Amino acid sequence: MAYTYARFSEVMRTIHIYLTMFAFLLMLFFSLTGAVLNHEDWIAGQTTTRDTTGVQRLELMKSPDKLMIVEHLRSDYGAIDAVSTFDDDPTSFHIELKGPGRHTEADIERATGKLKLSVEHRGMLMRLDDRVIGKAIQSRHQVARAHRRGGWWPRVFEWERAPCHRGALCGDV
Repeated sequence: MAYTYARFSEVMRTIHIYLTMFAFLLMLFFSLTGAVLNHEDWIAGQTTTRDTTGVQRLELMKSPDKLMIVEHLRSDYGAIDAVSTFDDDPTSFHIELKGPGRHTEADIERATGKLKLSVEHRGMLMRLDDRVIGKAIQSRHQVARAHRRGGWWPRVFEWERAPCHRGALCGDV
């Protein structure tokens, strides 16, 4: 009887040790990720900004095709990520592209096609933080609208109000 009790105690002690180590690692993981997700300013690191000037093609300015303007920014100036803002004023365009750890702003004059581009990059840890939090997706409503349209990714341009499958407008979520 004493041997069985001793063997049982040894097995239970081993199980207790390994379960405790696993629980410690799990708590350590959640505490570190919680600090990273909730305290961006502690771990922000270095932000690099690149300012560029250039000229857009004038044929794009005369009959403005928003998609072509953004694609020109992407191909010639290396702008990436999704369009978050496209302001179309009578004198200029203001375009913002946002993604995890990146923010691109472009100001284009309609008359001359002059372009001012500013690209801001943050560190790898902040890019992962933005991706986990979901800063690349502007709202849960955009994801729901995109899903109802048949795709998981939000559309590049949200100014279209396409009808949903129930007859309501997608913008009225």
